[in-house]
Amino acid sequence: MLGIGLLAYSLKRLSAGLTSLVALSVPVLSAVEGWAIFSENLSLLTSVSFFVILLGMYLAISSRSAIKPKVESSY
Repeated sequence: MLGIGLLAYSLKRLSAGLTSLVALSVPVLSAVEGWAIFSENLSLLTSVSFFVILLGMYLAISSRSAIKPKVESSY
């Protein structure tokens, strides 16, 4: 419940695009946390999944359509 509440709160304060990019990193961080705390094994498929998620996040951040054009005032 806390995670959903923080997600809803962040949608009020931040853009939906940034919030969704942060939400995409949750599985990666959870797997690394499970490896660090509980000594879980990280398979090759998990590593490939990390790479795909991080590559997608990079492409989303660096794309031209993600950058909002400046709006000129009509004064």
